[in-house]
Amino acid sequence: GFKGPECIPLKHNGQGKNLEGNYRDTVIYNSFVLCQLFNEINSRRLYNEKNMFDGIFSNSIFVGIVFASLIFQIFTVEFGGTVFRTVKLDVYAWGICLAIGGFSLILGVFQRTIPASWFGGTSPGGPDSIAVRRPVARDQEEEGGL
Repeated sequence: GFKGPECIPLKHNGQGKNLEGNYRDTVIYNSFVLCQLFNEINSRRLYNEKNMFDGIFSNSIFVGIVFASLIFQIFTVEFGGTVFRTVKLDVYAWGICLAIGGFSLILGVFQRTIPASWFGGTSPGGPDSIAVRRPVARDQEEEGGL
């Protein structure tokens, strides 16, 4: 028979596999924080560059902050309990949360491909994209560069 409801770990009362706490809110909270962490990676590129991972390890402060935030998030969810009102999540729920958060990377790449002309305007860098174009140095402007 159909086992659809068994595949969804959330019940109508917000509880999931762990009946000791609010599973639904923990999944939502965890997904939201992971979206923010992935968006930090996405925000590294401002000028229509599609590879947001290029040179990511060249900034040790950035890597340290993202890594520390991820570790703090794991401890908040897994051991936060009554302080943060979270419940422990299983591997399946963590995978769902990571997939939801990671989807922001796909949206970032997609956003960089949408022409601003579709919305009746232009970006500061020109009509070819809604993302900002890399500024041109004054000496290159005078020479007709870029």
